[in-house]
Amino acid sequence: EMAAKWDVMVSLLLTRRPTIAPPMSAIEENFQRLSLKREDVKSLLCDFELKSKKDEILEQRRARLLEEGKDLSELEGELGETNAMRIDDWKRREGILTQALGLSSSSPPPSSPSSLSSFTRHPHRRLTLVVQQRFGRKEYSSPWILPQLKNENGESLRETAERCLSFYLPQVNGVSFHNAPCAVLSHRYSKGMRDQLKNGATGAKLFFYAADITLPKSGEIDFNGDEIAAHSWLTREELWTTVTGRNYRKIVNRAIIE
Repeated sequence: EMAAKWDVMVSLLLTRRPTIAPPMSAIEENFQRLSLKREDVKSLLCDFELKSKKDEILEQRRARLLEEGKDLSELEGELGETNAMRIDDWKRREGILTQALGLSSSSPPPSSPSSLSSFTRHPHRRLTLVVQQRFGRKEYSSPWILPQLKNENGESLRETAERCLSFYLPQVNGVSFHNAPCAVLSHRYSKGMRDQLKNGATGAKLFFYAADITLPKSGEIDFNGDEIAAHSWLTREELWTTVTGRNYRKIVNRAIIE
């Protein structure tokens, strides 16, 4: 009996790591408060805290000299830039950055369903890229899947992964893949698919390669519009309800550590 023929495919599990810390739970907030209180009581003062105390003494002397109408020259060179001035500058820059990123000081920004394609949504969560591929047919859109590409003869799986990345996300650089895939899935073609492909393949062996993508300067990532009909950056829960195929979902879910 002739052995079954399989197409070898490589699929990319591309994730964006959280860019900010998630909000603390009530237990975490209480633990932080107690830890800070304990540290304040038992720890030694750092250089910044020692300087803050020195600044406070100098400010009191300055206020007293002003009240007495005396010359402040004796304090010249001692005050300089106080820690209070530094803190004010840090808070000013914090406000500028918070406003630029659209963040709240207390909680992450809300994310509406219309922003599923945004690389910057849910900055406190790990997001995974899913796409609808055309597979060379302009009018076709696949179900939601991870980006995938067929392996060519003489090409290693890692080389296929790198080619898949440059083909679908041509402007993304600096992504490094491991030599070995993180998972593999066997998928049998339907009769209609076999008749359409006409290559004698029973199905496909899908090898998954995982990698993280960092935030580009533009804030968004460009895709190969001829091959990618649509894309979304999804949380674990959104991914579970969007991607079809139980075994496919289980592999993706196991690979995402959050």
